[in-house]
Amino acid sequence: MYPTETIELPSKGLFYEESNPLSSGKVELIQPTAKHEDILTSRNLISKGIVIDELLKELLVNKDINYDTLLSLDKSAIIIAARILLYGSKYEAKTNCSACGETNLMEINLTDLEVKEVDMTSFTPGINEFEFELPISKSKIKFKLLTVADELSISKDIKLMKKNFVKRDAEVTTRLSYIITNYDGELSRQKIKQKVRDEMNTQDVAAFKSHLAKNFPGIDDKVLFECNFCEHSEAITLPMDVNFFWPSSRE
Repeated sequence: MYPTETIELPSKGLFYEESNPLSSGKVELIQPTAKHEDILTSRNLISKGIVIDELLKELLVNKDINYDTLLSLDKSAIIIAARILLYGSKYEAKTNCSACGETNLMEINLTDLEVKEVDMTSFTPGINEFEFELPISKSKIKFKLLTVADELSISKDIKLMKKNFVKRDAEVTTRLSYIITNYDGELSRQKIKQKVRDEMNTQDVAAFKSHLAKNFPGIDDKVLFECNFCEHSEAITLPMDVNFFWPSSRE
């Protein structure tokens, strides 16, 4: 009944169980209409922090897809695709220069963002668990790629800590405790979190993050920033401000 667009997932569907429709490595999105803009303007959804998730759910053609099982790295690609379908590839964002501090208006072509090229031949289809040895401590860990459900749980845990006036910002340890499923044989998330906090030194954390970035797929969200004031240039992470899904040019 509606025009659709097929999106290739960065994961190519490799890390989903065969029974999961996402294992095809593709999703079909409905071309957005006015009702999808209604979702974006829903104050209720915005206040709950779920407006983008509700939009993506509505755009998925295959309603048999369990949205909670969607990998975060694939969700990022769908977000970019949805934004292009809604308002086109041109995106204007305000960014402060790291050298002179001046605010610049960047114009970004979202179609220029590409999937990182990684070797996918070493992955076993249907398996979302991997092994890594931390180079400094020599501890052996197993880990997984996060899903939408995991991200929601992480967000809830962090909010609960803030509500309980936990002074220390534990976002890094909380996130790692969800990614790491086995730490030297320890399987309890609470105990893994404790080991991450007390035993995983910063060099091991950096090495693990580097391993994830280099060896697993995802959208390459680096864009070139060139300051209009001091001519400083550098590669930065795609800035996503309010104009991403609520562009000022929208009528």
